[in-house]
Amino acid sequence: MDYYIKVEQKNGDGHEVLIHYWVEEVERENTWFTVIGHDTHEMIDCCYMNLELMGFSCRHIFVIMKYTNMKQIPNGCILDDKLCEGTNCATRSCNRKG
Repeated sequence: MDYYIKVEQKNGDGHEVLIHYWVEEVERENTWFTVIGHDTHEMIDCCYMNLELMGFSCRHIFVIMKYTNMKQIPNGCILDDKLCEGTNCATRSCNRKG
């Protein structure tokens, strides 16, 4: 799948720099996904919210990781097992029991 990517750098709260990426899938014209990367590369967020809802990163995050030549998945994009214990599960689709 091919993508168009637009990039804009902004100052965030404090000392961090936020890099806004807009990702458009070529086959789905006029459908843009906003991906925000933090300059420390410890977290990448996407408006698709796959990580928050399903527990794994969406393709838009991986597109940006490839675009920026990242060599490893940021720690903030990996769910901690401590978040998924019993009824305190961080994801809506998790069926795990503690």
